[in-house]
Amino acid sequence: NFPSHFFTLYLFFNIISRGELSMNLSNLSGSNLIAFASSLAILISQDLTTDEIGLLATFFSALGDNLAILAINSTNNS
Repeated sequence: NFPSHFFTLYLFFNIISRGELSMNLSNLSGSNLIAFASSLAILISQDLTTDEIGLLATFFSALGDNLAILAINSTNNS
């Protein structure tokens, strides 16, 4: 039984990987980005255990750290 929030997360990452979200995210204000992130976190965390939420939080922290490294590396190679 595959929870629907994982399917939502899959669709979200699929949109990001195709570049369809990047232009829209860059047009959002800081407050709207915070609201978007909060809404996404609430959606993803529904029906998960505390351990599963903690694991996802750790994963997304690592993902964010790696994206920052890639951004810095990309800037330095330009």
